[in-house]
Amino acid sequence: MAINWTELRRAYESTCVSVKTLSKRNKCAESTINKKARKEGWSKCKIGKKPGIPPEPPNAPCLVEVTDEHIRLWGKVKKRLVKGLRNTDVKTGLEELKAAKVAGEVLANVIKGERLAMGIPAPEPDSAPTSPIDTLDDENAIALEMAQVTAPPGADTPVDGE
Repeated sequence: MAINWTELRRAYESTCVSVKTLSKRNKCAESTINKKARKEGWSKCKIGKKPGIPPEPPNAPCLVEVTDEHIRLWGKVKKRLVKGLRNTDVKTGLEELKAAKVAGEVLANVIKGERLAMGIPAPEPDSAPTSPIDTLDDENAIALEMAQVTAPPGADTPVDGE
């Protein structure tokens, strides 16, 4: 796969994404990017280096990197949820759904805390709620949806005559 140097240079110069992240995204070595940048005179992102803009703390993670990590983690929660929904064994499926629910709640709290620590405001809702589930917060909405799709207690026990 060929490297799109134009796009890579734009990301290198205009965002605060690290060379390590850029190398992973473009499936190449960090040294390859560094050599090309040095050879062509690319200048690294200047965010926080202009007068009037406070510099970033040295170990502060970049918003793009944090967001990528959040997306990756939500993908894992989603896989677990889908696994629970597709499981034909009610008991095992329910356990998967419970684990996905707990993981989702914990992840939502972690993300909320990271956003507060980084000074990022909470995202505004895109539109007005269209269903009763939309009016609930994430945790309660997930719990309500799970209650609607899961079997009632005792559903895995045989009925007389089976």
